[in-house]
Amino acid sequence: MQISLYSNSPRETREIGRKLGSALKGGDTVLLDGELGAGKTVFTSGIAEALGYTGYVTSPTYTIINEYNNLKTVFYHIDAYRVDDPDEILEAGFEDYINRQGVVVVEWASNIEKYAPFNSIRIVIEKSVHGENQREIKMEMPQERYMEYENIFD
Repeated sequence: MQISLYSNSPRETREIGRKLGSALKGGDTVLLDGELGAGKTVFTSGIAEALGYTGYVTSPTYTIINEYNNLKTVFYHIDAYRVDDPDEILEAGFEDYINRQGVVVVEWASNIEKYAPFNSIRIVIEKSVHGENQREIKMEMPQERYMEYENIFD
């Protein structure tokens, strides 16, 4: 199932992430894609906020994985931008993270697609030609997940 939402500002993009984050639970994986500057990290900061994180979220471009503890559930923020070979993500312990009971968000997920869990929530954020800050946020999820999340964006 697919949901398309629209944002007109970084604040609205963060709010959509927060709404999704409020419904996530341990074991969930969110796969994010979009061009540079599309709002992936802004969206991720909304998820982190919903999980109880109050600090500033930065993309772990060089460390690959940031781990946030002492939240509603452990939150793992992964950035696969610099991953040239999908097998590199295994060396960083990706399979261990997705098999834990935390929430995992992967930016630039298409770089590690072959290792993505089948029941992941896939999100593509696209810049709009109608305005500098307007974004279309396309979410795709398995049917059973859609039933859980369909009302959180009303």
